[in-house]
Amino acid sequence: MMTVHITRDLHKRLSSPDFEAQAQPTAAAGNKLHTFAAKDFMVGRKRLVLAVNQRTRLALLISLAPRHTWLERLGMALERALLEHGVNPTQARLEGQSLQKAALAKNNDRSLVGSLNDLASHCPHYLAASQFSERDLLQAQHKLNQTPHLSHQPTFVAQGIAMVFGELLVG
Repeated sequence: MMTVHITRDLHKRLSSPDFEAQAQPTAAAGNKLHTFAAKDFMVGRKRLVLAVNQRTRLALLISLAPRHTWLERLGMALERALLEHGVNPTQARLEGQSLQKAALAKNNDRSLVGSLNDLASHCPHYLAASQFSERDLLQAQHKLNQTPHLSHQPTFVAQGIAMVFGELLVG
């Protein structure tokens, strides 16, 4: 099972139970992306959720609304992003399904918080002329995943994906 470390503000908006009340995650067989961090923020009048993977710095961008399905939609976004990066479809589906069932925890990784804030600062520019359609969010997500993370190794998301999923890349 994956863990999504969320900010206090996102926790309040989701009306989630206390973090301590949630079950501790266990490693899922074959799961390679264990930890994400997520935050919500506004661009114009739209509230978005940005999630970043700890190992690869893969960014996922979705609309928060409807909030009761945000984790399910985040899992679908992960599956789609992994497929775009050439990950085997079976593995991409496993990762996406694991994220849909992820446990929530308090965000305590300063490095990931820094990455989240840095990437979130690019979103207003990437979405300036958008209607916030799913296609607009996917295009912005694609641009976020091309942004280098200078204080993290590997620096580029594609390198991180190749490192984690090397034997599971297709074509």
